[in-house]
Amino acid sequence: MDSIEIINTNVAAEGPVVFTERIDRFRWGKKVLDLPVAGVFEVHGGKITAHRDYFDYRTWLDATGIPLG
Repeated sequence: MDSIEIINTNVAAEGPVVFTERIDRFRWGKKVLDLPVAGVFEVHGGKITAHRDYFDYRTWLDATGIPLG
């Protein structure tokens, strides 16, 4: 990847849990992948103590052919 841009579209919080909707824009060569992602953070004492991201794996594979794991 040449660059990654994070575009936050929505943020909500309830207590220590923060939910984000965003687009992760990956660029490499002339290719661009806009990957919709939902992220969940847990915050305690002003620090992120847990972080999870959810996205469609097929979207990643179709655009890159690169498996994530």
